[in-house]
Amino acid sequence: MSDQPSGGSPAGLTQSDLMDVLIRVGIIGVLVVLCFRIFSPFMGILLWALILAVALFPLHQRMAARVGNREGRAATLLVLLLLIVIGAPLILLGGLFADYIHDTYQAVATDSVTVPPPPPGVAEWPLVGEKLFELWSRAAVDMPGLRAELEPQLGDLSSRLLALATSTMGTVLLLLGSLIIAGIMMAYGRAGSDAMERIISRLAGRENGPRIHTLTTATIRSVATGVIGVAVIQAVLLGVGFAFSGIPMAGVLAVIVLLFGILQLPMLIVSLPAIGFLWWAGDN
Repeated sequence: MSDQPSGGSPAGLTQSDLMDVLIRVGIIGVLVVLCFRIFSPFMGILLWALILAVALFPLHQRMAARVGNREGRAATLLVLLLLIVIGAPLILLGGLFADYIHDTYQAVATDSVTVPPPPPGVAEWPLVGEKLFELWSRAAVDMPGLRAELEPQLGDLSSRLLALATSTMGTVLLLLGSLIIAGIMMAYGRAGSDAMERIISRLAGRENGPRIHTLTTATIRSVATGVIGVAVIQAVLLGVGFAFSGIPMAGVLAVIVLLFGILQLPMLIVSLPAIGFLWWAGDN
């Protein structure tokens, strides 16, 4: 006689048991899809928060040691400090940029923009010298007429600049939100790290899991250190250039360059307005 159950399943399950398993697997699959669709809009900010939490966790641990090993308090203090350091210069830059845009718009709208004549050496610049000299000369003589002629191009340029400003502001807000979430992650950092190591060990094996976990953590921190190092170099170079050029608040602009470098935003957002200031001030 055969020991196989009447349901015909080699695993010893009846047809009813198999149906129950399929139903459970189907429900789990539906829940996974629904959870992914719900959280997919927040994947970017959660990924940023995870990277920031891993990169800042050593600093968080040093702060926790100074406040009696209170992980939550250390995370709160660290996040508040970073929000002040990052938020204050960005708010200042936003105010200055808004004032600059308003003044420029008023000057253009009232045709009160005065453009100095170009230096003769501009015409000798390679590739663009002659065209730039001609355009600059026309702007110095007949700015309203040139503005009317270039109005379609200026409108397109304004739209692109507005899109760039919107994208930049979105990135900044994403960073600030990620810092807050990273603070929550750091408050439960040890438990989260242990849980992640168990998950990796389950997927990659008990021997490879801890090594992969350690390697991943070290990689994230190394990349973060490299990004910050490059941002510091950019901030120092541009800050020195701003100071020697006589641009007001060169130190604040250098800090903003540092933050933009960490955010991987283009430095033109800061350098182009500085060049424009020098041009309008007649220091070129």
